[in-house]
Amino acid sequence: MENNNEVWTLTKQIPDIASITKDGKVVTYKKMQDAIDACIDGEETKITVLRNQVSPEALNISKEKIINIDMAGFSITTLVNSYINNNGNLTIEGGGTFISSIGNIITNNEGANLKIYGSSFNVKKSGNSVVQNSGLLQILSGNISAVSKTIDNKGEGTIKMTGGTVNASTYAIYNTSSSKVEIVGGTVQATYYYEGYSAIYNNTENGVVEIKGGLVTNQGKAIENKKGTIKVTGGEIRTTQGDTRYSECGIYNNGKVIIEDGKVAALYRGSGIQNEGGTIEITGGTVSAPEWYNSIINRGTLEIIIIQH
Repeated sequence: MENNNEVWTLTKQIPDIASITKDGKVVTYKKMQDAIDACIDGEETKITVLRNQVSPEALNISKEKIINIDMAGFSITTLVNSYINNNGNLTIEGGGTFISSIGNIITNNEGANLKIYGSSFNVKKSGNSVVQNSGLLQILSGNISAVSKTIDNKGEGTIKMTGGTVNASTYAIYNTSSSKVEIVGGTVQATYYYEGYSAIYNNTENGVVEIKGGLVTNQGKAIENKKGTIKVTGGEIRTTQGDTRYSECGIYNNGKVIIEDGKVAALYRGSGIQNEGGTIEITGGTVSAPEWYNSIINRGTLEIIIIQH
């Protein structure tokens, strides 16, 4: 007490934002990076998010870590480019949402594994991706969206998608990797119709994009194969029904396309496949276009093998 006046010191309480279970006890942390660092190397550990967060700090996951981040339905708004820099084994689950208006959300480096199971991601700034992938990316479920290049797959990046939705205005998956993109289920879609954009863009000499199931769709080009190989063994590749003047086709090809099964179609106008100097081999499946349009426009090499059963 001073001159009959009380003097108080006020301390702002920083809330706990994450927890892990360690030695049978729940331990809470005020920073996500502290929770990550507390995970024992080589031992699978779950980090549970405890509240909505606005994060000004990037997270680094070393190659020794095996971490499951359970979003528990909460949201994280990032204020940095490349919020998560992953070099280890990372699973993101439990619903919830990651939001960025600044830059990329995740950089999945060469040798790293990233699994997305049920969470949502939204990048609002054009030119930035949800995932910059050079490792292994597995998408089981969830909603992953950005303005452009939602997933930028490069180097030796590998993608296996079995469910969920990858969405963009332009280029939902932009592939320059020498490895493989495999769509088994789920939806890959773009919504901007202007010529030059597609849901999947493949521009790699040795890489392969294989459609085994699911749906790949766009108003303009569903898939553009600049070079490399597109292999269709199932699923559906098609344009959406919309009023567009630009190169509407299921596959626009300058590389190699192999169709063994599945459906390739233009729904409103245009062709199922537009082959501009590439090679197409068809042994099964269907390729279709609306009345008055060509199922296949061929300016390259086309081989159709009819197999009688």
